[in-house]
Amino acid sequence: MRLNIKKIRDNAHKRNKEFYKYLTAMNISRFGAFLTYFSVALIVYSIYRSGIMLSIFELVSVVPVILLSVPIGMWLTNRDLKKVWYLSSIIIGTFNIVVFMNLNIYFLFALNLITTVFSICIGISSQSILPEIVGKEELPWANSVIMFSVSAMGMISPAVSGFILSYSWNLPFLIDSLTYFVEAVIVFMLSVNITAKNIEKREKPRISFREYFGYLRRNKLLRNILIIVTFLMFVAGGLKILHIAYFSGYEKPYTYYGLAMSVSAVGFFLILLFTTLKILVIKKPYKVCILSLPLYVMFFAAIYISNSASFAIVCFLLLGLGNGLLSPNFTATIQKYTEKSYLTSILGIYQTLINGGRIASISITGFLVTIFQPRILYLFIGIAFGIVFLIFLPSIRYER
Repeated sequence: MRLNIKKIRDNAHKRNKEFYKYLTAMNISRFGAFLTYFSVALIVYSIYRSGIMLSIFELVSVVPVILLSVPIGMWLTNRDLKKVWYLSSIIIGTFNIVVFMNLNIYFLFALNLITTVFSICIGISSQSILPEIVGKEELPWANSVIMFSVSAMGMISPAVSGFILSYSWNLPFLIDSLTYFVEAVIVFMLSVNITAKNIEKREKPRISFREYFGYLRRNKLLRNILIIVTFLMFVAGGLKILHIAYFSGYEKPYTYYGLAMSVSAVGFFLILLFTTLKILVIKKPYKVCILSLPLYVMFFAAIYISNSASFAIVCFLLLGLGNGLLSPNFTATIQKYTEKSYLTSILGIYQTLINGGRIASISITGFLVTIFQPRILYLFIGIAFGIVFLIFLPSIRYER
């Protein structure tokens, strides 16, 4: 019995050690990626003084994700995921050095495209490796820790990029290249080694689209979560436009909007912090996703009945709490309930739904706010969330 307990403790210690290596690699490269992203945006605008060029720059970042996530996910099914991760980091880091040595607008757009494509590989590979590092029961906690730390990096990077650019336009790219090279070294040192052979022995080297659809029909939890993600992105992906339109009816719209976003961020980070510290322990991520939907219903209902900006701002805490519960547990549900041989492809579909749905929602919301009052749109979205909650509530009994 002592030997068994010792073995369990040793395995737990090893898992924790590997996870913190994984987390360090993610945070270092994300800091560099955010730094370069904001730096390139500032440089492009400084050169052209044009919002159109910034829009084109943004499209170069988003369109490849929509078009390539699914093919890349399918291609990764038969690959060594750890090798794909660190080689992708090396490629991005190398091209950052090229831009550092020869900064011009063409290389900037090329860097943006290359970073986007190989970041898809890094994202899908890293998310597929995570269940092997922490175990399926710890996935909600692990994803919350990752989201908490990466979001913090996203808040720090804009300030740092502005400070660095005041000294040199080239320096951010050198820093970014170093972060990706460090990430590659850390990933190479991970003891997990996930390949097609040790994921699952299959008679067929590739999986057909028919097999994917058949698998989604059989896997109710996975099918449901992808439907909910699609709904959320298409309906709520453009909420920022709606929020701005709503607060434009008050005396100080930008101040109120900034305060509302801050309150939402407090709720978001509060949930992630509680989960990270294991004050909030989540074992059934799908159930959490479904039961968090009423928070959105309450938020939209409160905004609809609100008669003051102060009350509306406080209500944004509900939105932040909902985002803090949903965001990490969507990913955790997919990782936990997808068979390993399908995981990379499903994650590719997941990335496509998120980014494609967000762009569609921004376009739709931008059009609708010119026709309807924001308050009415909040009401309709709240009703839609309530209907989705009632439809999928019975399915929580399928989660074991």
